[in-house]
Amino acid sequence: MSFNDIWQHVRDKFPPARAVALLTPVVLPLVAAVNAWLIDHLPFIAEHVDSTEVTAVFLASLGAGVATAYKWLDGRAKWETKQIEGVVALMQADKNPADAGGLLEVPEADGDFLLSQPDDIAESDIDSAYDPERVRREVPPVQ
Repeated sequence: MSFNDIWQHVRDKFPPARAVALLTPVVLPLVAAVNAWLIDHLPFIAEHVDSTEVTAVFLASLGAGVATAYKWLDGRAKWETKQIEGVVALMQADKNPADAGGLLEVPEADGDFLLSQPDDIAESDIDSAYDPERVRREVPPVQ
């Protein structure tokens, strides 16, 4: 069994959202405690900080971690919902292509659509926008 097989098995059984949800309450208090300890014991910081500020740093660390985990979990849930909606739409379009709502349609294009230019752009604007020297400076060479 290769590493990739093991990694895929672990991801299937323990998806990232579950890892964040389960590890956040365990890891965040430890991180906040380390932050508070460092502020209380580092000589160049400890002489300027009293105990209420150490508590504030502990709570701020916890709050920042919880907010980050919540934001990540919320974004992940929205992403998974969009993925599922896309799969459902494709399955419905596969069953009944007439009701696909344009999902499977390929737009018609004239033969020279790549060479045509919009009417509102003048030829001089296109020429002035393309500066070969700027392209040579900003685009790294392919290696």
